[in-house]
Amino acid sequence: MKRNSTKKWFFYGAAFFLQLAALMSTTTTTAQDATYSQFYNNRLYYNPAYAGASSGLHVNMHYRNQWNKLDCTFDNYTLSVDVAEPNFPGSGGLGVIIQSDIDGLGNIQTTSATLATSVKIHMSENLLTQFGLNAAFVRKTVNWDNLIFSDQIDPRYGVVNPSSFIAPDYNSLNFPDFGVGVLLKFCEETSAINNVVGTLAVSVQHLFTPDISFYESDARLPVKLVVMGDVLLDNETGSSSRYSKKDTKFKINPGFFYEKQGKMSNFSVGLNAYKSYIYSGIWLRNQSFTFTDLKDLIVMVGANIPFGTNSRIKLRYSYDYILSDVRRVAGATHEVSVIYELDGFSFFGAPRGNSSRFGNSKQSCLDCIPF
Repeated sequence: MKRNSTKKWFFYGAAFFLQLAALMSTTTTTAQDATYSQFYNNRLYYNPAYAGASSGLHVNMHYRNQWNKLDCTFDNYTLSVDVAEPNFPGSGGLGVIIQSDIDGLGNIQTTSATLATSVKIHMSENLLTQFGLNAAFVRKTVNWDNLIFSDQIDPRYGVVNPSSFIAPDYNSLNFPDFGVGVLLKFCEETSAINNVVGTLAVSVQHLFTPDISFYESDARLPVKLVVMGDVLLDNETGSSSRYSKKDTKFKINPGFFYEKQGKMSNFSVGLNAYKSYIYSGIWLRNQSFTFTDLKDLIVMVGANIPFGTNSRIKLRYSYDYILSDVRRVAGATHEVSVIYELDGFSFFGAPRGNSSRFGNSKQSCLDCIPF
């Protein structure tokens, strides 16, 4: 009876959450968050439900340099730390995200500090759901002296006229921001593939559409809807004896990513692969679900560097190749991610049943690091 009531509560909650996401995603305005090609390496940035989704400690450092041929390139930095807490109420996780966006010529900079927490519910031996919530403190700054306004521009001589614009007495803006997320994870151990892990995640950010205007006008940051999913065919992790030889160990991870914020949207589909400590991936991105006019081809390469049996560093680089003539002016986009993982770590002591804080006790494939 208790299990049935838990499942009933979950499905009612998920239905309400999806309706809320669909309603809020219709908000329209002009501002937009930074987007990352390596979303699969920066999942906590997109969805707080990923806090503690895999066991142990995870430190993600992420850098994106967009349109490197332009003088006004956009640089984005993200540092996230999350840890699974088996002894934490709800058996979820905790996470912290520090992010900085430098727009254009550096005149506008956004910095945020976010705290994320999650609650995990095991629906069955092979199925779990995780709910997450994040709260952020955001600070935006502007350099009024370097801004150029239309009345300063002469059609023949360029920027030569003084501006009638009177800058406010302040150059910074502070506001809180909130988001929610949910993920559903399924894992099955088979005779053909050691582990088959499927994940579907939905999140809604900027729930209360904070005002980001520096001046008297009202400019709301629109709600962002993110839907991502993937299937991991993991023939490396696990105890299957059929595929125990080194040359048969591999991981293949196809997936998709969709985000919508105001009138802007992105849809990506592709796959990553892993074999012999080497990562590779290829993705296609468009601003709609059609593939008749593709915008970007994204190629990823990387390496997995283990440190003993409990920790590793993952290095990944991706290159965004613009498929339209815009690339002649804008150039390419580069992304680099550095990920450190430590298995079995917990701030609140070892999980029940483990004799060591960093023990190697057998875990469900639902809790293992996926890729």
